[in-house]
Amino acid sequence: MRAAICGFQHGHMHEIVQHLRARRDVEIVAVAEAEPQTYGAWVEKAGLRVTHPSLDALLADADADLIAFGDAYGRRGAQVLRALEAGK
Repeated sequence: MRAAICGFQHGHMHEIVQHLRARRDVEIVAVAEAEPQTYGAWVEKAGLRVTHPSLDALLADADADLIAFGDAYGRRGAQVLRALEAGK
């Protein structure tokens, strides 16, 4: 399964990354972070790199089966809806 991460603005994203990496059937293929100047260090600490500047860019470009959302609370609902509409 190919996983993507959208946002590192929630502290639990590190735990989610650890759980995804612990699975042999999951590969993290993309990371979207709209504020890399603020949250890029968190992404790097997780051993990842920002591959897309937004969820929309990720949806247009990355081939992912699932997306984990860690963006700001007020943005997540709309992001989940966009991902679902894109078949994720």
